[in-house]
Amino acid sequence: MAENSFDLIILGAGPGGYVAAIRAAQLGFDVAVVEKRSRLGGVCLNEGCIPSKALLDSSELFAKARDKFKTHGIEIEEPKINVGQMLKRKDDIVKKLTGGIASLFKKNKIQSVQGTGRLGEKTDDGWQVNVEGEDGERSLIAPRVLLATGSAAVEISSLPFDDDLIVDARGALEFTEVPDAFDINIASTRFGDLLESLMMCTLAVDFIRAVSVHSGIISLDDEIREKRFN
Repeated sequence: MAENSFDLIILGAGPGGYVAAIRAAQLGFDVAVVEKRSRLGGVCLNEGCIPSKALLDSSELFAKARDKFKTHGIEIEEPKINVGQMLKRKDDIVKKLTGGIASLFKKNKIQSVQGTGRLGEKTDDGWQVNVEGEDGERSLIAPRVLLATGSAAVEISSLPFDDDLIVDARGALEFTEVPDAFDINIASTRFGDLLESLMMCTLAVDFIRAVSVHSGIISLDDEIREKRFN
């Protein structure tokens, strides 16, 4: 098979993409996975579930030491937060898990292509996928293409991300100190649990409904919001 020709090309190396790639390779497919990040795992492993749960675990232990130990007859000095160490632990966990996926790719002979992939034309040989990366553009082709591109934070025109006062999930995971207050949207209540454990005043904002009134964004699920806030 030609260097840029595969049985299956997968766009996205998140939980949907990398699991499908490994299984397809086990079934004998020649697989290529296109991912724009330098590390595999997608949002879940790099910016979502895994790092937020790692920090939540640390914050819950801190809250227990602060609020519960005395009740159990355990006397310690007033616990302090070392945000740098919390972030290092989080980064080590992410690095270990994403590295594990890379090892599985190597074991199953899956080619990982870093860059932004775009679905091109369909030819007699299959679908063309154009990948734009740091080393230039590369064209791949396969009779089968799986789209597993995942999700991305929506930026509001009147509230653009500035990595300071207004951040997405990635930015929230990189705070070097605990803010005095933090407003979260309905999809980020895990961060609320995390920050509340660190003695913060958090305000859960019904973001989708509030913004939709002014910018025309449609509420995606009224039922979920009502269960969360009513």
